[in-house]
Amino acid sequence: MTLKQKLTILLFADAMIAIAFIMVDSFLVRIILLLIVAYKYYYFFTKIKTIPVISADTGKRQES
Repeated sequence: MTLKQKLTILLFADAMIAIAFIMVDSFLVRIILLLIVAYKYYYFFTKIKTIPVISADTGKRQES
């Protein structure tokens, strides 16, 4: 998964969790949502490998 794909998925998921965070009144649920966000970022950046983007112009890998 490329870094761009990871960020796209993470930002969409964060938007959905932010809506739930704003709408809920329970302090406990808000803490749980924050823990979910923290774990999500941990999992995406440590467990899912990021592949480099290969440029169509040069055929070389780009660091992004």
